[in-house]
Amino acid sequence: MVRKAGWRLWVFYGLFAPLVVFAVLRFAWALTGSQARMVWAWGLTYLTLNLASGGLPGPNLVRYNKDLEIVAPLFCVALGALAHAAWRSSRASVRLLSFAGSLAWLAFAAGRAWAALADRIVLER
Repeated sequence: MVRKAGWRLWVFYGLFAPLVVFAVLRFAWALTGSQARMVWAWGLTYLTLNLASGGLPGPNLVRYNKDLEIVAPLFCVALGALAHAAWRSSRASVRLLSFAGSLAWLAFAAGRAWAALADRIVLER
């Protein structure tokens, strides 16, 4: 379950996969009460859906699991909160790292979007 979840994170987020996990954990630990419980439950749906879909035969309810679609907003908010916290740091090196990381994320996302668009363009002769 964890191996499959990790692989799917790597496939979709590339080198940013460890940063996504760190951002979600940091975001969840920074919250308290019902907000923290909501974030933990939301994040754990990713692992639960990977467990439910792993190795099940044929068409079933979770065969085409939408694990990443469910947690994508959480991942984005967590990454944004991490970048914001780093940007608010008084250390210039941390702020520079936050800015560079944000630019790298934008370049990664734009590259993935461009590749998806290019795969769908069909030129007929």
